[in-house]
Amino acid sequence: MMDGQNWDRFFGITDIVNEPMTIVLASFAVGILLLGTCVIAGISVTRVGNDQLRSELWRRMRAWWVLGFVIGGVILLGPLMTILGMLILGVLCHAEFARATGLFREKLMSGSVVFCLILMSLAILDNWYNFFAALPGLCLVAIAMAAVLQNRTEGFLQRYALAAVSLMLFGYGLGHLSYWANESGYRAVLLLVVLCVELNDVFAFTCGKLFGKRKLIVNVSPNKTIGGAAGALLLTSLLFVLLGRKVFEGMNVGSWFHLLILGILISIAGQMGDLFISAIKRDIGVKDMGAILPGHGGILDRFDSLVLIGPVLSHYVWYFDKVDRETGIRILTGGLLGG
Repeated sequence: MMDGQNWDRFFGITDIVNEPMTIVLASFAVGILLLGTCVIAGISVTRVGNDQLRSELWRRMRAWWVLGFVIGGVILLGPLMTILGMLILGVLCHAEFARATGLFREKLMSGSVVFCLILMSLAILDNWYNFFAALPGLCLVAIAMAAVLQNRTEGFLQRYALAAVSLMLFGYGLGHLSYWANESGYRAVLLLVVLCVELNDVFAFTCGKLFGKRKLIVNVSPNKTIGGAAGALLLTSLLFVLLGRKVFEGMNVGSWFHLLILGILISIAGQMGDLFISAIKRDIGVKDMGAILPGHGGILDRFDSLVLIGPVLSHYVWYFDKVDRETGIRILTGGLLGG
């Protein structure tokens, strides 16, 4: 069971003072928000653009301030809050996905996905990686059984496939980011990833406006350009190398070569996550997955770039640093199962 040391690790926040890169990255994020606010204020004062554009920019900026404090709180306030926050994010993304695709009408299937997301988060909280890694396969079997027992063949493949996609994206994909909460120094890693992923979108948009001439994948996302994607790839990779040297200091992946590869992979996975969700939206004929975030759409519209990154980041780092995920003490079941 959870001893005093693990209790402090999961609930304590005083160790942030011993994590200089966490403070640097958090300050960097606040600086970006302040810069964005100043730019929009300048646009408003000089009356650049029309009233609708300026109003839209302010709505987006206010949403970013709220998102920034929520994301920062989830990461900074300890592993338990991080794992819980990632679970809530996964459930909210699934809810929007289910609503947009019609899966919400299948109460048993949609509820089964939510149950599996909770089960995965419990495995993460327990620091039991083998169980977490086995759960997607086991959950797919369980969901298949639930689908069969409904005794309805009409729409069978569709509802099972939608449940499977949701499980893998919001359980397995986001779950790998959540699992970093079991690592020492995880705050800096997650802050770095979130910063790079969100700036990856900004870089793609800016470079697309400046240099984008040829479309990237016009049927999936008409506004994406090759110039924007290439610019984001270059700038995100360089940013990851620059900031990652201290975050991954002392690790094999802390070399500039590995950081460059990781930066490239994160930029590609981020852009592919965005395009993947865009393809789904175009297939089902919706503009946004939701409307909860003013100027951004839904939760999934804002965090779609994260859904493919977790496994890429985690397995690359764990492979080259030879991390054995089963050497850690299981928090909840260690005493019960002899772990």
